[in-house]
Amino acid sequence: MVQRSSERRFRCRFLALLLLLLAVGPLAAGERPTVALVLSGGGAKGMAHLGVIRVLEELRVPVDIVVGTSMGAIVGGLYAAGWDPVELEREVLRLDWSRAFRDQPDREIRALRRRQEDRDLPGQITLGLRQDGIAFPRGLVQGHYLTANLRGFAARADGIDDFDALPIRYRAMAVDLETGEPVLLADGDLTSAMRASMSIPGLVAPVERDGRLLVDGGLLNNIPVDIARALGADVIITVDVGADAVASGDLDNPLAVMNQALDIMMRHRSEVLLASLGPRDILIEPDFTGIPISAVDFLRVREASVAGMLAARARLAELQHLALDADRYRIWQQGHRREQVPPLVPDFVRVVNDSALDDAILRSRIRQQPGEPLDRELLEHDINVLYGMGHFEHVDYRLERDDRGREGVVITASAKSWGPNYLRLGLTLEDDFRASATYQATASLLLTEVNRMGAEWRTDLQLGNRPRVLTEFWQPFGSAARWFVAPRLEAKRESVPVFEDRDQVGETRVSRQRAGLHLGYEISPTTEVRTGLEFGRGQSRPRVLAPELERFDFTSGEVFVQLARDRLDNPRFPTRGYSARLVWLASDPALAADERHQRLEGSWLGAWTGQRNTLLTGVRFGTYLRGDAPVYDLFSLGGFLNLSGFQQGELTGAHLGLGRAIVYRRIAGGGDSGLFGLPTYVGASLEAGNVWQERGDADLDDLVYSGSLLLGVDAPIGAVYAGYGQAEGRRGNVYLFLGQQF
Repeated sequence: MVQRSSERRFRCRFLALLLLLLAVGPLAAGERPTVALVLSGGGAKGMAHLGVIRVLEELRVPVDIVVGTSMGAIVGGLYAAGWDPVELEREVLRLDWSRAFRDQPDREIRALRRRQEDRDLPGQITLGLRQDGIAFPRGLVQGHYLTANLRGFAARADGIDDFDALPIRYRAMAVDLETGEPVLLADGDLTSAMRASMSIPGLVAPVERDGRLLVDGGLLNNIPVDIARALGADVIITVDVGADAVASGDLDNPLAVMNQALDIMMRHRSEVLLASLGPRDILIEPDFTGIPISAVDFLRVREASVAGMLAARARLAELQHLALDADRYRIWQQGHRREQVPPLVPDFVRVVNDSALDDAILRSRIRQQPGEPLDRELLEHDINVLYGMGHFEHVDYRLERDDRGREGVVITASAKSWGPNYLRLGLTLEDDFRASATYQATASLLLTEVNRMGAEWRTDLQLGNRPRVLTEFWQPFGSAARWFVAPRLEAKRESVPVFEDRDQVGETRVSRQRAGLHLGYEISPTTEVRTGLEFGRGQSRPRVLAPELERFDFTSGEVFVQLARDRLDNPRFPTRGYSARLVWLASDPALAADERHQRLEGSWLGAWTGQRNTLLTGVRFGTYLRGDAPVYDLFSLGGFLNLSGFQQGELTGAHLGLGRAIVYRRIAGGGDSGLFGLPTYVGASLEAGNVWQERGDADLDDLVYSGSLLLGVDAPIGAVYAGYGQAEGRRGNVYLFLGQQF
């Protein structure tokens, strides 16, 4: 009886020990708590998260969960996708953040038609027009290039739709703009999740995702420690880049006021969440004292990262409690790194297009083909070309699996929410503070997507001392819509000064009304060739009488061929590329013209830049090959950078030659404080040229030389130049110029 009792006690103790071992076993296998990393929003200051993550890696602290908001969602999402933090920081430092937060496509890939509009309407203000009134973009920045950059970084997560399946579990916070509800992003496309979480209302356009319009999660939860706790975190490492106090004197613009108001609203909720941190949790607060970095100062990524490293090292003792030994951490790393996945061979390439343009037009510009390895660089270039057409708010791509299990590429082209019709306003002026001053205010109505082939109807109204009305219907055709036909009507008037012995002795007003039909082909986004017929009539009426001025009417009929190429990166202050134009024109009585002649004219301008210094060289020529040049179509020189010491139109003739070299240096901008915070340049020019009445009179010994000094500012209203120019043997001119000059 005693023996049986002893056996029962032994069995009970054995069973209890077994149960204890089973209970302790999993803990022994893990030997550590579940660690969550919570990264707050804070714009450019959020780059401090990179430094914190580097220190965590150095200390061998494993991270099981990442939860982020805004910039914290971006840095955290890329870390969760398998990036090595040292490599990630290196790539982030190489990124052109100023480019990421601009909407204007690189000029080299913009449609040539859009670039020509830059020259016709420098510094334009563009408004969308709808039946119910004026429409505006949803943000100052639409985020096309930001999304493209994130897409490249997030390529390591290709094929993963569940954020629990990423190398590190991941969540991003966003807010439904319509309902005001918080939205926790836990699956789907990683790029759109990161991009949605940092869509600062009013600054960066919202992201449409799963039928919702999403904006920055920091509005409701900038430090989502509650989400980390709900995901099972035992220890939370929170990085709060916070909001710095802003002095009232610095609240001097709408953007600063808006940013301060958002910070105040977010800070109250953040303080409540920070108060919920437990004794085992760790709070890291980078100190930006003495670092002049704002929420939008992405040129100081390195300084922000260093601030994060210093703040993390200040918590060294607490973090070391979470550290693993070298061998176990190496095993952890191997399971939490993800290299670039091998290139997909897509089974299909599909275009999702919500504009009025035919899908075939978009598809013709995409060179990626099904059955060929995915070339991301080529695809991203072609997507930017689509964006450069000017019809889309953003163009993006993603990898998808269809219902049949096939994997492919889906390209999404989203039409501008404030289009497709636009009102554009522009202003130009030139004054030499003597007898020559011109000014034009222009309003242009552009109707795009008139039909499936992408027809456009443009009407310009220009007021000033050179009034002009132009209307043109541009109709592309062909399978790729590269051919086009463009009927047009134009009426304009200009005052032409008449000089004698360097003195203006009269002025005549020339009015012209013309109708034309152009036919052309877009060879590439930078090059087109066109030909056409133009018919018109005109009137010449003296305003200030001189003996040789007469009243007369004339008719014109012309055929022309034009080749144009424009690869300049910037029409205001170019730093690279070139532009060229060559035109042959013939006038003949068979086309109802009064005069029979042939004219050839051309121009070329190239730009080279080293450091902050840019050299522009250019030539311009014009000549009448046959017949006499009509007085109303003579070539002319004079004015700023066109023999600067002469007045506009002071030199006129049937043959023209001009060469110029312009050097300018960017003295501010690109991170420096320029004039009114804008890019600012100083420079000088050397110009040589002349006009001749007979081609045989043209001679290098007969060139007139001039030069100028200039100060230029690249302002939102256009390029603004102040200059002083002088030609040999003449007194100098002071110039003020607003508009397109190069």
